[in-house]
Amino acid sequence: MFWFRYLLKNSRRRGVYKINLVVNATLITFNTASNTTTVGANEKMRLDSSGNVGIGTNNPLSRLSVNGNIRTAVTTFTTGTHGLDENHSIVLADTSGGSITFNLPAVSGYTGAEFKIIKTNASNTVTIDANASELIDGTTTNIVLSALRSRIFLVCDGSEWHTF
Repeated sequence: MFWFRYLLKNSRRRGVYKINLVVNATLITFNTASNTTTVGANEKMRLDSSGNVGIGTNNPLSRLSVNGNIRTAVTTFTTGTHGLDENHSIVLADTSGGSITFNLPAVSGYTGAEFKIIKTNASNTVTIDANASELIDGTTTNIVLSALRSRIFLVCDGSEWHTF
């Protein structure tokens, strides 16, 4: 077993904190303590031998297992045409000033990407453009949201976009 200790002085809390990285044959754990004398510290994250990462859990059952809330980017757009990319996750479309078009990225390189788009105003429309020959649910037809609070959840499988 290999232990790596790093002392971090935190001026905001006026203390010294210990971060341990524990490496053995089957996993790596990341541990923290609020002082420099605590042995073992508190496990915060682990990477197991199957490649699963656990945050807040010592038994990750999938590529990423999180015990707690996850925060993701929320972006609000108003009028115009916008390309969605890896910087977007939850998208609020405020159409009070005019219609909005979102261009989806090409599916190549976006396997597993997810976009949640919510129309937050009753006026005008939101168009989701499949990006040239890319497919949404097997067709190149654009999707149009017109009702207040209408929403769409898009997931890319590497060959096309799917809606839920």
